[in-house]
Amino acid sequence: MNSDEAKKILALYRPATADRSDPDFDEALGRVKGPSAAANGHGAPDAELGLWFKEHCASHLSIRARFHEIPVPPSLKAQILAEVKAPAAKVIFLRPLALLRAAAVLALCLGAAALLWRHHSRGDDFNIYRSRMARVAMQPYGMDLRSHDLRSINGFLAGRKAPADYVLPEGVSKAQAVGCAVLRWQGRPVSMICFRSGQPLPAGEQTDLWLFIVDQASVRNGPGAHAPVLARVNKLMTAAWSEDGKTFVLAAAGDEAFLRKFL
Repeated sequence: MNSDEAKKILALYRPATADRSDPDFDEALGRVKGPSAAANGHGAPDAELGLWFKEHCASHLSIRARFHEIPVPPSLKAQILAEVKAPAAKVIFLRPLALLRAAAVLALCLGAAALLWRHHSRGDDFNIYRSRMARVAMQPYGMDLRSHDLRSINGFLAGRKAPADYVLPEGVSKAQAVGCAVLRWQGRPVSMICFRSGQPLPAGEQTDLWLFIVDQASVRNGPGAHAPVLARVNKLMTAAWSEDGKTFVLAAAGDEAFLRKFL
């Protein structure tokens, strides 16, 4: 089972329900969480699929919570019982009213779901985008190209139609490039360039500085061209800014003072 096949199956998955023990989802869940998550899981977890699945579950839980907020009309139970107990002749006259009320409740539910989905899919995209990029940096990932040469990295990114025409901050340009990867954000390419800051790294770590670049039009509500906006996201410190039609997110495994050295 590849990633696309797993995604089609998991699109039907409902979190916090009996679906988590449904064997029909075992193999697809194995793609997300690795062999320990399901009997039929194979290989290491799929990080990109895992991010998509986390957002899918969050969206489903948000919609469910919104439905729970819809108040039940106080007279609804009495109306239902009255129609069940009423003689057949009377039920004929009550039915249109019940249908109208049911239609109103259904319209309210659909409206709430549409509003929540629109908020989830459009909302404050930049915060979601920044959080997702930080998660990519913190999780195991593979570089599409390993190289210390930024010209080779830029050529590789350009060849895959990812952002490659940019100017690095002075501090980042002094760090050692390690490689790059092309990610996706809502179908648009994102360039991830990995650097070493020069400080000692924990065993098994390849880098401690990541730069994510995406076309500015691909992320709604992104930062402006003024001074970088700093924020801690998960365990990383991030700085974000926009310049020449592109939005940049620089993430580092350190504190604010450490990150500022690379701006």
